[in-house]
Order: sequence, then structure tokens, then C-alpha cells
Amino acid sequence: MGGDMSCLLPGFYRHWRDSIRGSLPCQETPDPPPERWLQQVWRHQRVRRDRLVTLEGQPIRILHPGYWNREAGPDFRQAVVQFGDDPPVSGDIELDLAISGWQGHHHAGNPAYARVILHVVWDAEPKVVLPPVLRLKPYLDAPLAELVPWLEHEASQLLPPGMLGRCCGPLQAVPDETVAALLNQAAAERLHRKA
Repeated sequence: MGGDMSCLLPGFYRHWRDSIRGSLPCQETPDPPPERWLQQVWRHQRVRRDRLVTLEGQPIRILHPGYWNREAGPDFRQAVVQFGDDPPVSGDIELDLAISGWQGHHHAGNPAYARVILHVVWDAEPKVVLPPVLRLKPYLDAPLAELVPWLEHEASQLLPPGMLGRCCGPLQAVPDETVAALLNQAAAERLHRKA
């Protein structure tokens, strides 16, 4: 959008923004957003990281949000979190729309969730629970209605800085055909495991 911007009518942007606001898929409502949006918010750390507090009131620092898990099990693996002044701990992160998801999805007795160190939910009332719970709603770095276009169109395509998977570095020097063959083998193996 280069060139002379003086040709824009006064108030053009405001009128344009107001005209699309009604077409945004999410306005500020009491309804929780889709869980896939929460995953993107967490993955890109679109939160005010310097203010995070668990439901118990304990300050929390996210040193690494973990690697997004697209398979069964917790949503993010190998996160690094510091609770208060305690030493940082490494473990998994599970995201649910509500705190009841922990019991409702049977995470509590499932060994795949034994390494979960933080349960992240959209909203919840303060209380003491295990694992510790962080509610995202009050900590977004922008209003949800403003994040929606980004969440819908860009977030899933982007990799956050420093979040490239373990394969990224080694695969950069591999020819495209070899990477394609490797991905086909990985897909076949995943299909075989799920069958």
C-alpha cells in the first residue's frame, strides 16, 4: 500500500473498520472462543506475559510455551514454566475451554497427561486445583475481536520465533524431493499407528 496516502478521504479507515466489524466471526461475548484459537494464542504467546497469575494467585512466567502437539495427548509438549520464585520446571501444557475439561475429557487418570504442569483455560473462577490453572481471557495482548482476523488467517501459517521444531535445522539442507519422501513416510507411519 505505498504511494501518496493523501488521496484517502478523512475517516476512511474508521468507516472501513466499522463496516467489517459486524462481519468478524467473534465479538466480545460471554461464549468462549474455539479451542483452536486458544491453541494459536498460546502457541504465539499473544498474552501479557509479565502479568500472568494462576487461579490460586501465584505469579507464573512462561519461559517456553512448549511445542504444539498435533497428535493425541496434551496440546503442548516440553514447556518450561516458573511458578513464583520456584526453579523453572519442564512439562506439558493442556488447553481446554473450561476447567471442567480436565475431568470431562478424562485427563486426570490418563497416563498421557501425567507430565502436565499447567492447565490453560479460557475463563474460570479462582480456586485451588491440580495441576495449576491459568485463565487466558484477562491476559490477551489485544481484545479477542481484534485478534480474530489474525487467528483465522495468519496464526496457523506462522511459526513463532524460536519455535521451529527439532527437524527444521537439519532439514534445511535436504533436497525438497527427499523432504517430500520423508513426509510421505511419516504420514504412512502415523496412519499405520492410528489404524
